Amino acid sequence: MIRLPVQPDARHERNEMKGARKTMPLPTLLREILHQDHGTRNLDDAEARMLIEWLVDQTEQHCARDDNENRVGDAVRRRCRQARGIARFVALWCHDRAYASALQLAATERFAWPLPSEPMDACDLMSEILAWEARAEERAIITSRDRQGARGEGAPGAP
Repeated sequence: MIRLPVQPDARHERNEMKGARKTMPLPTLLREILHQDHGTRNLDDAEARMLIEWLVDQTEQHCARDDNENRVGDAVRRRCRQARGIARFVALWCHDRAYASALQLAATERFAWPLPSEPMDACDLMSEILAWEARAEERAIITSRDRQGARGEGAPGAP
């Protein structure tokens, strides 16, 4: 079982050795993703699988970058909400062919990825959206590291 280091809370710090950390199992975070049926509702199996795999990958990457339980949990919840929006957009655009509703959802959720201009296969659209989101996440990480380096700070969770 993969275990993540988590900072001890203030009540237990006195009783633990200085610098000791509690751990939280990764499956606890992934359970939140895997038990959300409404996140993949109205998608075919292939698109749902792609979305779940993306969410799991994003969660694992975030856990590798940050050892703060609260920040990681918040990031997982944000990603799950984002994934529900992506799933709904793909279902509206590809399965329901409700283009106006899909565009309204994209505007409301402030999706930054390029919107399709014509009907698309659901797997192709899901693949394009998730690839764009992965690249955007990589750019955000690089930008954050550059800013931290300019201020002389280390990575989150670094001593």
